[in-house]
Amino acid sequence: MKTKSQEMIPKIPSTPLDGWISRQRVRCGKTNCKCSTGQHHHMASYLFFRKDGKLQKRYIRKKDVDEMLHFIRKRDERKRFEKELKERSMSHWRKLRDTLRTHRQELKKENVQPK
Repeated sequence: MKTKSQEMIPKIPSTPLDGWISRQRVRCGKTNCKCSTGQHHHMASYLFFRKDGKLQKRYIRKKDVDEMLHFIRKRDERKRFEKELKERSMSHWRKLRDTLRTHRQELKKENVQPK
């Protein structure tokens, strides 16, 4: 049987592929707390991500925030590396293509047919 807190807090997706963490002011819901009168709000962390084109929001427990931030930083590093790798390979491809074009033009000038 699930406890009340397990029912209220949705599970965080195991891989937030394109998500980000945001902190927001919230009310805890306790009747005697200062936040219920609007004097003071608590800070809570949420994971935002898109699923099927819709923005989703999931609560992150305080103990899990550092782990999620670490995961997101690693993901961002990987994306930067992949982008840089793609740019470098495209640059090499362009140089190879230009060299081939130059070589073909030189062959045409000499009236030699490439094999």
